[in-house]
Amino acid sequence: MYSLTTRSRLFRPRVSIGPHRITLGKTALAALPSPNVEDSGPWFELGARRFSYAEEHYFGNPGGYLRWVVGMSDAGSPLTPPVGCNGDARAAEDVAAYRHAARINSVLVIGPAIDLEGVLPRGIAPDLDTVRLLELRNPARVALTTRYYSAKTAVERWKHRNREFREGPLP
Repeated sequence: MYSLTTRSRLFRPRVSIGPHRITLGKTALAALPSPNVEDSGPWFELGARRFSYAEEHYFGNPGGYLRWVVGMSDAGSPLTPPVGCNGDARAAEDVAAYRHAARINSVLVIGPAIDLEGVLPRGIAPDLDTVRLLELRNPARVALTTRYYSAKTAVERWKHRNREFREGPLP
């Protein structure tokens, strides 16, 4: 069992899940088939300060005979808590609306010997009560972001000057 979670818009890995290809932090949950409610899931939890949503997918041979769990976690980014889900997994309209709005920020790959009920929904990503993660405003991250946006601004200014040069001065 292993998990992959994105916490930044700079880290958007592409992951193949059976016949589907997703980008963490970008692909909506609705891009994957709806989970079969009779078999298992979706699992969701909404607390005072923590939330998570997870749904299982099994694709047989194309998925490597593994169970793929995708969803949202408060450990990842972007954050979309399952507000419309009132603890009732059968409220299909709430879950369908949430699946269209939420972006997948976590993927969990599970072998056949592990029981999902003991892992989900919180096990889809690192547990923020036991794992300490790099703070979003880390000095290294701030320096990297500053350099990125200053370079982007310089390129935009250069393009604007070239456009003015080609078109000539305005009357």
